[in-house]
Amino acid sequence: MHRLTIHSNNHSDAAHTIHPLAGQGLNSGMGDVESLIRTLEYAVLHGQDVGSVLSLESYLSDRYVKNNALLGVVDKLHKIYGTKNSTVVALRSLGQSMVNNDWLGVKSFFMKQAAGNK
Repeated sequence: MHRLTIHSNNHSDAAHTIHPLAGQGLNSGMGDVESLIRTLEYAVLHGQDVGSVLSLESYLSDRYVKNNALLGVVDKLHKIYGTKNSTVVALRSLGQSMVNNDWLGVKSFFMKQAAGNK
């Protein structure tokens, strides 16, 4: 049996936590796994040390931007849905109606993003 461990000085990217509000934890984790497999595959095929920071750089740069964007959106949604301010509630309702009616393809866009499609 073989075991792979990845050592990094940046432990905050070793695992992610995300508010269940968005239901995106699994999708984000699957994206991480897919990117890591591509990165390790490339490193092995090119004779690199799979545990080196240099070999893992493409994984880190690929997932950092995507994961931080998702966390930012989830944080804003949490704030928007956590307020009782009547103006914010009215704007939230209007926005939700626009998304539900797929105004300008917004709902389709969000669904593709949530599924990891571009």
